[in-house]
Amino acid sequence: MAYNNGIVTYPVTDSDIKNALSVNSGDLATCVAQGTYNMWAKYKHVAWPNVDTLAALNQSTKTWNPSAAAADQWWKAFDGSFGLGYAAAKVDISSPATSGATQMINALKTLLTKIDGGNNGWTYFRPAGGANAPYRYLDLLQYNRNAPQPIRSVSAEDVEASASSEYSVFVKLFRSAMTDITTRDYIMPEDLTSITLYTAIAIFKANGNTYDPIAWVTDGNVWEGMGINASSGADGIQNASTMDNDQYVIAKLKDGETYYALPFFATRVLAQPEANKSAAPTAQQSISLITAPNTTLVSFTATQLPSGQLVGKPTISNRNITNLWTFATTLKLDSTVSGYNGGTATHVTLAVVNELFDGTFATGNYAYQNDFGSVTVGANEVVTVGSTGTLTLDSAHTWRVVAWVSGSQYTFTLRTPMQPTP
Repeated sequence: MAYNNGIVTYPVTDSDIKNALSVNSGDLATCVAQGTYNMWAKYKHVAWPNVDTLAALNQSTKTWNPSAAAADQWWKAFDGSFGLGYAAAKVDISSPATSGATQMINALKTLLTKIDGGNNGWTYFRPAGGANAPYRYLDLLQYNRNAPQPIRSVSAEDVEASASSEYSVFVKLFRSAMTDITTRDYIMPEDLTSITLYTAIAIFKANGNTYDPIAWVTDGNVWEGMGINASSGADGIQNASTMDNDQYVIAKLKDGETYYALPFFATRVLAQPEANKSAAPTAQQSISLITAPNTTLVSFTATQLPSGQLVGKPTISNRNITNLWTFATTLKLDSTVSGYNGGTATHVTLAVVNELFDGTFATGNYAYQNDFGSVTVGANEVVTVGSTGTLTLDSAHTWRVVAWVSGSQYTFTLRTPMQPTP
């Protein structure tokens, strides 16, 4: 049996291809034309002119050598696209000039029309047969049907109100590990683009049968956005910021209203505007927005939390894994955040867990766990709770930091090493 747990291994047979692609026919051409592919798998059928791909095999002749000579790396396809295209997933703003904020809003509305919950405009180009794109059995060797999507999940949670009834929402974005392509069997959008892509989040509000973007952020510590009625204090940004590459904070939402978060990619980090104002990119700051596949609008409601809020907001000092997959972080409780007045928190716990963690600590699905007991936080104070020390993490998993404070859970994703620039 050469197809097991979603991965095709040597030797590749008719049965393996049928099972991997969910096709009844044993004919290779029919399987390629009708098969259900995970387009983000690195090894799959692509258009490449040579019939013989043996030069890219390892010495065992049973696995591919990801460091094979560039001319032998058939999985990149004839044009270096890995068989993928994103022209229909992209919205360009080429010359924003002074109307940049308006153009960004229009671009986000256009981007939303591409969202179908599936490929969202991304295209997989199957080989058509013939001399320029022959069918090859071995193209499916090491195909991973369960290869992760570029953005694995997104959720909007921890919507909190301050004393003035303004709201902040934490939009948590989980990305696949961005290691060097020679170490993974899946494709990231960055493999196709000539420049870095930045993760981004837009917040929309329903307006009849349409959705209006009211705020957006892209990566780093910068943001851009505006409210539809920002001048009246409704549905706009007051002080928006990003926590890092994968968790965003948008502020000033209306009590009881429903909003929608949409993740996407941007080709540039934007300049930070003054507080309460919208930044407009200049004519020299063109930008492209690109959909994230298999994502859609995530709804959330800004609702007043009970009076017994946490004494201080949990924050961690560092969310980067080094190239050696070592990690260290420090947990702090911050009562300087609006809505937190200090006090004593019970059972303050810090843990580092992988995606298999189900709430029960057991060997193999966590790297660190410590209950620091009760922690007292003064008003307008930031208290350091404790650190994990240096951990060595298994690169086969996606890891995250979890903090529990008085029974409430906060989750922080980790950034993995960035893929080196080609």
